[in-house]
Amino acid sequence: MHQPLMPGKSELHQLQLICELLGTPTEQQWPALPSLLKQDVNTSLQLPQITRDNATFHSKFQDILTPSGIDLLSRMLIYDPARRITANKH
Repeated sequence: MHQPLMPGKSELHQLQLICELLGTPTEQQWPALPSLLKQDVNTSLQLPQITRDNATFHSKFQDILTPSGIDLLSRMLIYDPARRITANKH
């Protein structure tokens, strides 16, 4: 698309854009999420509650990626690093 995929203007805006594209992560999708959100005792980050819409994700990229490309991108954009595709997986 020749532009940043999620051009956040601040950290909170970046999180909003990520959740809009991927949906808000659940504990099942990313078990470490609760501890990451509560790292600072004085601050508790609240993510926007957005349900992932696979049709919207696919339609955003269907004109520039093949179905295999969309599949690869969706595997690269997994919240949990332990579940994210690596160069060794194919």
